[in-house]
Amino acid sequence: MKLREYNNRFQDRNLLGAIIDIQNKTPEAMPLVFYSGTLAWFQKVNGEMLVIEIAPDDILNAEVLGWKKGNPPPLMNGDTIVLLDGKKEVVIHVKEGDGSPFPIVTDKGQYKWEEIRLIVKGDRS
Repeated sequence: MKLREYNNRFQDRNLLGAIIDIQNKTPEAMPLVFYSGTLAWFQKVNGEMLVIEIAPDDILNAEVLGWKKGNPPPLMNGDTIVLLDGKKEVVIHVKEGDGSPFPIVTDKGQYKWEEIRLIVKGDRS
């Protein structure tokens, strides 16, 4: 999936930590540390930073290859959410874009992030 498609998959909408490879700009796939305007910071394996100039649409259209270890993984279809009242439901869809106040869809309803207490990765119970 492209980086822009992960927007609603994190409660805080934080896309940092995505591992992406920008053709002709990064020597290999690296985690995104920060981006602002036309600049993006990536972390090299040795811990050093690489700063590149890139158009915002180019970075948002980059394919995500994974997530930096230690970062929470994105909410995906098939994950189980535990609601504030303790009920468990399996996610069947996460809406893309900013239009919906209820981005998380299960077979029983649609939910806001504020209604979710816990995410269980890959649990289908």
